Amino acid sequence: MHRWILSSKCLCHISRYSKMRQDVNAAENITVIGGGAVGLELVGELSHYYSKKNITLIHTGETVLNNTALGDKMKAKTLAAVQALPNVKVMLGERVEFSELQSEIKESSVSYVEGKRELTTSKGNKVGTDLVFFCTGTKTNTKSFKDNLPVDEEGRIKVNEHLQIEGCKTAFALGDCAAIGPKFAYLAMKFQAPVINKNIRALEKKKGMSAYKKGPTMMVLPLGPNGGNSQLPMGIVVGNFLTRTIKSGDLFSSNTWGELNQDIANV
Repeated sequence: MHRWILSSKCLCHISRYSKMRQDVNAAENITVIGGGAVGLELVGELSHYYSKKNITLIHTGETVLNNTALGDKMKAKTLAAVQALPNVKVMLGERVEFSELQSEIKESSVSYVEGKRELTTSKGNKVGTDLVFFCTGTKTNTKSFKDNLPVDEEGRIKVNEHLQIEGCKTAFALGDCAAIGPKFAYLAMKFQAPVINKNIRALEKKKGMSAYKKGPTMMVLPLGPNGGNSQLPMGIVVGNFLTRTIKSGDLFSSNTWGELNQDIANV
């Protein structure tokens, strides 16, 4: 049996999640802003585990997942699945006016604000809510390199096919900060780090380096523990059964623990 020593930072995160659960339990009306993967997964979980609560999804696009390279079939099937959830209302093509929430967002250490309020959308619609989750995408933290390294229009570091920083033979970038592929930290650990490891060794031995090959556009998107939709390689879209089998059960937790040489059963 492993003995886990929890740092003060870890305990702080546990406290935040405990508070979040309390806030969700207390809320009658919950709003999720953002119809990307994170917002959709959150709506699916909330709908399943809190079936008596009213959940509203507000998204600026005319369909969900519109800022991804996923196919139209995946987007359409996912939108239909979310709209079919019994306690979920979907509002597309609308933006929430954030001016009234700015001070609360800045002061909050989490991506939601609590408290009964009425939101106003760009179309003038009013949404009464007790809890607002913000799932509007991630931004790369560029403070440490934006003035010293070559960056693209998003502020991400420009790299070549070997993940070398442009103009820097012995410096590499990976993960969210590297301007190559989507901003998934999982890609850095699973696919990009091994390439950089090989290339550092290749540089030391003055051998040819390996290229990082971006994989096909795909996504496994649970909408609660019982299903969802997935786009597999070659654009194949599958529904509840395969999505549940691949990810919905534990959201890849057991796979991730295994890759870190840990046993989730000992937690």
